[in-house]
Amino acid sequence: MGSDLPAKIGRNLVRGTVGTAAGRMVEAVIGLVMVPFILGHLGSELYGLWALLYAMISYLNLADMGLSAGLNRHFTAALTSGNQREQEEVLTTALLLMGGFALLVGIAGWPIIPLVLRFFPDVAQYGSEAVWTFRALVITFALSYLANYGRSLLVSTHHAARMAALQIVISLGNAAVIVFVLLMGWGLIGLALGTTAFTVVRLLVYFIAGIHAVDRWRFRPHRFSRSVLNKLWSFGMWVQLTRLSELLNTHFGRIFVGRVMGMSSVTHFDLGMKAAQSSGLLSHMVVYVIEPAAAALHELKDRERFRRLLFDAGRFMGLSAFGMAAFVIAVAPELLVLWLEDIPDPNVVSALRLLSIALVLEAVTLPMRLVARGAGRPQWSAQYGLLHAGLNVLLSIGGYMQWGFIGILIGHVIASWVGYGLQTGVTLKGLRQPVGRFFLSTWAAPLAVTIPAAVLLRWALHAWGPSLEQTGRLEILPWVLGCLMVYSVATVLLAHGSRVMRFGELRQLLRRLRG
Repeated sequence: MGSDLPAKIGRNLVRGTVGTAAGRMVEAVIGLVMVPFILGHLGSELYGLWALLYAMISYLNLADMGLSAGLNRHFTAALTSGNQREQEEVLTTALLLMGGFALLVGIAGWPIIPLVLRFFPDVAQYGSEAVWTFRALVITFALSYLANYGRSLLVSTHHAARMAALQIVISLGNAAVIVFVLLMGWGLIGLALGTTAFTVVRLLVYFIAGIHAVDRWRFRPHRFSRSVLNKLWSFGMWVQLTRLSELLNTHFGRIFVGRVMGMSSVTHFDLGMKAAQSSGLLSHMVVYVIEPAAAALHELKDRERFRRLLFDAGRFMGLSAFGMAAFVIAVAPELLVLWLEDIPDPNVVSALRLLSIALVLEAVTLPMRLVARGAGRPQWSAQYGLLHAGLNVLLSIGGYMQWGFIGILIGHVIASWVGYGLQTGVTLKGLRQPVGRFFLSTWAAPLAVTIPAAVLLRWALHAWGPSLEQTGRLEILPWVLGCLMVYSVATVLLAHGSRVMRFGELRQLLRRLRG
């Protein structure tokens, strides 16, 4: 029975990571579908205000000091050891701290909100509507800390697949609330209050599911432990540094645009960012299985299979991510018409194309970062993620001073390629893998395949495709689907013929991940 335990844990990890990725994908798709509906009911200005306030409030994710990540790790360790006292200490300490942070943020956030909003000149015209929307979002994020407690318990007890199913149901429920609120004509404040009310439901669902997943869950305040507190924070702070860099890279652009350009420009940036982020969802879902596979190979000290996993996964992700980004760039106007049901503003098209170039490296380098985490080296992502975020801030400001809105987008592109390039080089050296060969096989070779195919596709659409001014969504949809099928087949055949990734190598990669 004992020999079956590692295999059982491995199967749970794979099911959990796939389930979590699937849940995230469904959640992102629902969010993408909801954007045109929200935009149509709020208008460009109020939608931009909503995107700006949500971007600012996202930084409250940092206020839990990484406790949810620490709870994942240390409660799993306590379960593995079978130490009942340690389990109670971890559960109690984490709950008291996360509940305290939720209360602190919920109370302290209210009086400082008007002061924060003064930083944005265009927000003043919305008066109390902006203030009360912001306050409702503060309460929403404060409640999310306690929801994260339940989510962490589900992950720690190997019920991540159950959590993913709950996440899908909750996402659908939240979408239904948004539709109801906007159809009733309650506007921006109604949208914020509806989101807050549904967060209470989400908190209860995750919390109850989490404590039911733990055998003999007990809340014992006298089990609060300072040593457990130090363990939770010491691990969580590395995760928080990574999260800070992700927040800066994702939301700084919206906040900076809102400060210097106004709400309509925030809408343009937000639409381009959401569409660009959605382009790599399918490949992300597949590649999340790499982390448990890398951890297992690292523990077995199988360096050759570890190296093959890194390179084969990197080539697969390079081909799929660069390929999808190139397709999105080529057919950006047509995709936006399908999504938004209208001819998009040129700034939205530019944002989608340039942010696709910037974000593609996040997907391409994901296998390498997951392999590093599986090998027990999360600090590499944290340190160079902060460097990337710092470059993003500086280059976005400098780009705006030189070229305005387009300059901010160009700053994102340069920061992404420099930051991820440095991070890749350092991580590969730490893993003792050949840097030049990795860049050649996962960056240069896929680009050589996907760029010509995308250029030919754009030329064909320009020569024979439908006119956006004279056709609607139903006429454009067959063209886009047909282009996607032809482009995908052409890219796969080119990759196989040029030996970037042969069919047999892809089958071996999938077999290695299953094993």
